Amino acid sequence: MTAYRVLGTCWFALWCYRSFNFFQGMPRLRPAPRSSLVWSVLTFSGLLTLFGILAGLYLFLGVTWARWPISLLCIFEVVTYYCVSVEKIAHSTLEHFALALALVSLALLFWPGYRPFS
Repeated sequence: MTAYRVLGTCWFALWCYRSFNFFQGMPRLRPAPRSSLVWSVLTFSGLLTLFGILAGLYLFLGVTWARWPISLLCIFEVVTYYCVSVEKIAHSTLEHFALALALVSLALLFWPGYRPFS
């Protein structure tokens, strides 16, 4: 249970920091009013940060099903990191931390025979 609390805290902190950066940068962004793709991506990003915050909080509280949303976020992080690497864009330290956290989380959340929730 302690490992899940640590993972929940790390994911909660990561997504809170990302949501802070996301909403801090929103006033500077001025997309075209008819650009529905840009608004769709912004809406998806906002919902994803909310999803990550709630999943991290529920994993910290010990809810069993919270492993699945966190695993989806881990897979999303790994795929995003790979796509950015293919485009040869420089990674930030936060992205390196998120990749390491995603890989460790996937291993710990679905370790065979390891059931901290009794």
